[in-house]
Amino acid sequence: MISKMVFRTCLVCITIINLVSICQADDKSPPYRVTSENKFPDFSWTSNFHFVDNKLYFDLYDQTGNTKELFALDFDGKVSKISAPSLGQPQFIASNNKYFIYLDNRRDAYAANLVRLASPLIVLEESTGKKLKQLKLINRIVWSRLDGNILKLIQVSDTDKGEGLMLELPTLKLLKKVEIDTRLNEFLYADSVTSWGDKIVFGGKSLVVLDADFNVEDHVINRPEPVYKGCPITYAAIATYGDRVVQVECGNLVVFNLKNNSFEYSIPQFEHKSVSLAVTEGLIIATPADWSNINGRIYDLESGKELAQIPTTFNNIYADKDRLIVNVTSPPDFKPIILQTLTLDLKQLRTQ
Repeated sequence: MISKMVFRTCLVCITIINLVSICQADDKSPPYRVTSENKFPDFSWTSNFHFVDNKLYFDLYDQTGNTKELFALDFDGKVSKISAPSLGQPQFIASNNKYFIYLDNRRDAYAANLVRLASPLIVLEESTGKKLKQLKLINRIVWSRLDGNILKLIQVSDTDKGEGLMLELPTLKLLKKVEIDTRLNEFLYADSVTSWGDKIVFGGKSLVVLDADFNVEDHVINRPEPVYKGCPITYAAIATYGDRVVQVECGNLVVFNLKNNSFEYSIPQFEHKSVSLAVTEGLIIATPADWSNINGRIYDLESGKELAQIPTTFNNIYADKDRLIVNVTSPPDFKPIILQTLTLDLKQLRTQ
């Protein structure tokens, strides 16, 4: 009789332990769910994410690594291939309900210093795909935005001379050209320039703000000394949310307040790592972009508090409200390309 009582007691103990384990597992469940997944087996790499009108535009390299094709992905997981005739590598520039604009990006494959050839900027009619106009450009485009029928571009030359262009659509008539001093920021890449309302923010050694007409505003926010000495700040992912801007500094996440022209705080996280970055719903989402064995993180933007960790495989993150699109392609062969659409559990994150 005693042995039966002990056995039953043990069963009760095991049941309670199992329930506790389940509860603990639930508490540690990921703060997101996968809502769709798209695989691209015939391609070897993806880059240049642009979010416009609830669609994410991106390009994919073929297996040779030389030719790119353009695609669009919405948050329901629907993928569409975009017809963008090109003799080089098509690069998405801008889109609205009237026009689709891309750059037929060409470069001299035999030049050791990758000298760029003149690349046609091409305007298509959105509804028919008909080519309306083209304009040849030499310098790389690091930022673009379509304001009604006005296309705004920022170009940077190989010697880091910058200029802002305003072009009328569909004729591509030049309305304005402004020289931009990029010396404060050394080298400018597409990930180092972002929009702040109708303004433009340049990342780098200092934060420089341009108004809608490409004029440099009076306030320039100087950075604190880097946590990791000797790491040049020449390439930095950057994102804005409200009046705050988050920039990657040699793997650190640095937060500034643009309205107050002030540095707020930094999070030393991914030492000397390239970092994918997104900011949405008051959250900072960052993960190493080099597939290292370091988990990504989700932080509260207001306080800098870490709320959750995410898999290292997340790369090329884009966020809109509670939704994410992430590239989960992994080495060594980086194929097939896999893009997942996720929905964040904001309630779970905000109760951490």
